[in-house]
Amino acid sequence: MLGNNLQALKLKFPNLAEKINDKSEKTIKYQLEETKNNSKTIKIANEETNKEYVYLHSKYDPEREAERIISKSELNNATIIVVMGFGLGYHILELFEKVKSTNKKLFVIEKNPLIIKEALKYHDFTSLLSSENFYLLQKEEIEDSEIFDFISLNIGSVFEKIEIIKLPAVFKCFSKYYHLALEQVVKCRNKLMRNQITTREDGVIWNQNILNNLDIIINSIGVEDIKTLGKGQPAIIVSAGPSLNKNINDLKKAKGKALIIAVNTSLKPLLNAGIIPDVVCVIDGNKEILKHFEGIDYSRLENVILAASPRVKPQVFRDWSGPIILTCIPGEDYIMRWIERYIGYKGRILSGGSVSHSAFGLAVYLEADPIVFVGQDLSFKSNNNSVNNTHVKGAIQPNRDDEDYECFQIEDIKGELVWTRRDYYNFLLWFNENIKIVREHRNEKKEFIDATEGGAKIAGTKVMRLQEAIKIYCQQEISLKDNLLDKVNAFKPYGIDRFVKELESTLTSLIEIKKIANKGLYLIDNMIESSSIQEGNIIQLKLERVNQKINKLKDNIILFESELYEFYLKDTNNDYKSANNLTLFNDFVDFYNKLIIGSDKVLKILKKKYKKII
Repeated sequence: MLGNNLQALKLKFPNLAEKINDKSEKTIKYQLEETKNNSKTIKIANEETNKEYVYLHSKYDPEREAERIISKSELNNATIIVVMGFGLGYHILELFEKVKSTNKKLFVIEKNPLIIKEALKYHDFTSLLSSENFYLLQKEEIEDSEIFDFISLNIGSVFEKIEIIKLPAVFKCFSKYYHLALEQVVKCRNKLMRNQITTREDGVIWNQNILNNLDIIINSIGVEDIKTLGKGQPAIIVSAGPSLNKNINDLKKAKGKALIIAVNTSLKPLLNAGIIPDVVCVIDGNKEILKHFEGIDYSRLENVILAASPRVKPQVFRDWSGPIILTCIPGEDYIMRWIERYIGYKGRILSGGSVSHSAFGLAVYLEADPIVFVGQDLSFKSNNNSVNNTHVKGAIQPNRDDEDYECFQIEDIKGELVWTRRDYYNFLLWFNENIKIVREHRNEKKEFIDATEGGAKIAGTKVMRLQEAIKIYCQQEISLKDNLLDKVNAFKPYGIDRFVKELESTLTSLIEIKKIANKGLYLIDNMIESSSIQEGNIIQLKLERVNQKINKLKDNIILFESELYEFYLKDTNNDYKSANNLTLFNDFVDFYNKLIIGSDKVLKILKKKYKKII
């Protein structure tokens, strides 16, 4: 049994197979015992005390216990199932038996290789280990975001749903390890839920923008190629808070001595003050972003780098006269990963809900030090939440009804109370958390300077006036801007021929999706008009085959998946078998129509891009 399992393990997880074969001394105390029903259980010494033993499975009937654990889980709507603890595998085999005929992905996290080795001695895991939907992470120690990344990198769609199953006893044996692991899995699940909300609201536009920017994406350098380029050199992030009115002119003294990164909102005020930034950050994919560039004299920006998300409006890229660097963020993974399969990885920066977050993420990626914040107020002076006191003079004011935002007071840089809004406060919390992560978890001792001269207190920053920050940190000419320009100019696109072939295949598949969806609509009409049960059953079988064909082409549906939110997670075959009524027919009609509409939109874009790229 062990030999067959190890052979299967070696094919998919060679490093773990090698570790299991290691003859070195045990790293944990454990004992195997016979159970009352003649199975095996294992008891492990508590990691903290190394004395108290805890049974990972029932001493009486571990198979029945596994059934109870799995039966309590919500598996129907889940597309990703994360299991905390491998144990001897009873619960994992029970789970695999239930999901192996589906497309659900099964992730297992285990601390100790010896426990896995004992499991491989007693159960046949060969089918599980050879499944393309099985993922196993075994690590004695968890590094920062390791499990978060492990799951995130294997998520195929924004509409995935994560279910967590815990082997309760491992939380008693290895409390610190599994609680940290659980924290990262929950963080991944929460991020996925936030992305789903965002995709429902803006995803259709963003997806279309990315596709419309295909030629820009494949021909532009990504942040991966400029990583660490600014190590030890200062960067100033210029946001558009009202305090920028106080010290905007001081930035002239930092020109050439720090990388000046402007967010799109602060570009016009800077240009009005005679300051040309080195980099301009843009992430917004909606048309309102274009207002920040109206009336701009682009001839002044020929040497300014546009650091932009692939999801921004294509007009931003078309109008820009200077060099471009792609600043991809994790929320764009679903289509970007498809593109990057052929043209290479473009990199990902830290990002929250604000363009200032992306500017910060870029500075961190460059390893700039110090990182100086200017105009990052995240607050206003009174509870009269008007747009006139939330942005610097000359900035385009937000096009929204600010009365809809909850206002409350928080501490400012002087320890006094200022007013903020819920969205600004969430932006502040993001900075607080990520500054801590960069400084502590990455063991980077860089300085974060709050030179805003007003506004909310950002945890982990040193507060000082901008003049003082420039005097201390920006006294020497730096090479970072020139080095960035050199990298951009030297960039050579990669994998375009392969990507062109993929585009040809995708165009064919999208046409096929339309054809199959039209057939589905035809069959639904026939089903409604069918005069006998026998005729209805024949049509039902044909509909099931239609849905199976659609499922095989699902990799192409990610190109317009935000159009299909209500239907993406439906198991259409099972739904069809469980009901035969007008509501279900309407659902199918809506589903097929959305497939046709989505395919049409993407076909129109990709045909144009295909001609342009070749």
